[in-house]
Amino acid sequence: MLGKVLVIEDNETEARLLEGALRTDGFDVTTVWSQRLALQHLAQHEVDSVLLDYRLPDAEGLDCLRKLRTLHPDTPVIVITGWGSEEVAVAAIKLGAADSVTTRGKFLPCVVVKVREVIGHRCHRLNKPSSCV
Repeated sequence: MLGKVLVIEDNETEARLLEGALRTDGFDVTTVWSQRLALQHLAQHEVDSVLLDYRLPDAEGLDCLRKLRTLHPDTPVIVITGWGSEEVAVAAIKLGAADSVTTRGKFLPCVVVKVREVIGHRCHRLNKPSSCV
């Protein structure tokens, strides 16, 4: 297993695509559909990375990102959005996101690469080289 990834995505099709790509690459994936469920999961389970949808049924992604950064500052978060504006990406990075991905075209390989990168950086930063991807 390359690491534990929490996917916060309310669109079932997008969630299944992300899960499939990450599992195929060797990641352990849990998917939740809302900010509330994500915070509950993170209170009980450690993860190595979070993929956060920009639009959730109970919160805007950037508000959720603020909470994640406060409650889990060492967990890298990648914001995913179908809305894909530069403003969203810049705002997410300023709020502490590790990266941002637009879900257009062939985005799945890009997501897998970015998850590998942020988990690798986290492992080295936390001095856990044995669990690095």
